[in-house]
Amino acid sequence: MALTLFSPLGSFYRFAIVEKRVAWPVGLSFGVGIFIGSIWLGKYVSALLPMQQYKEWLGVLVLLMGIKTLLEMTPKAMNKRKNIKAMTQKFNAAVKEAKESGESMRMGSIEPVRTGLTDYRFKFWGEEFKINPLLFAIVGIVIGIVSRAFGVGGGFMLVPAMTTLGALPMYVAVPISLIGTCFSSIGSFLGYVMIGYWPDWVIACSIIVGGFAGGMLGSRAQKLFSEMQLKVVLAFTLFFLFFRFFKIEVWI
Repeated sequence: MALTLFSPLGSFYRFAIVEKRVAWPVGLSFGVGIFIGSIWLGKYVSALLPMQQYKEWLGVLVLLMGIKTLLEMTPKAMNKRKNIKAMTQKFNAAVKEAKESGESMRMGSIEPVRTGLTDYRFKFWGEEFKINPLLFAIVGIVIGIVSRAFGVGGGFMLVPAMTTLGALPMYVAVPISLIGTCFSSIGSFLGYVMIGYWPDWVIACSIIVGGFAGGMLGSRAQKLFSEMQLKVVLAFTLFFLFFRFFKIEVWI
């Protein structure tokens, strides 16, 4: 929980303050749902089935999300999501221009268009995106339950949820997922403390230092990769988790 809390904090300042890439209504509703699931409902649900069965179902889920992530990169899928396709073209053009001029590339920022409980719209790189904050509050509850049951931040589920269900570009999905990760980590940590489990503070502090530094480096590195490259990395990370959950360690 220490790692999944402080790693996002290391990159969040850059995303939120410097680049203004956080869609706050979605992130906060997502985070509240995750907090409820992780601090309260998670302890009841995790008692219903043996842990091994949870791992198997979770393995199937991450496999499906990995396949869905790869399918999003096909020409047919990109033609349906014209806003992401247009945004990707603008991003690639900005990267090319930055390389030619030798200057640092500037990322786009979130420009709110409409704010509502079930209808939030914003522009990013001049393209409009629409998402339902209430829906993601409900999705957040489910992810919070999983986070509490497995002792993870749920980050491997947050970004795919944003890109597949929310149809958001990676550059917007990642900052939103960091809010969710922080809420899930805080909720899970408090949930464990409430039943008497405390961390080893020496190990926790070591993890905090490394996680915070990694988060800072990750936020700077993201703009070095295209939308396609980020999705490929995400998909293969999900496949890796599938192998781990089922103990199919083919790389050894």
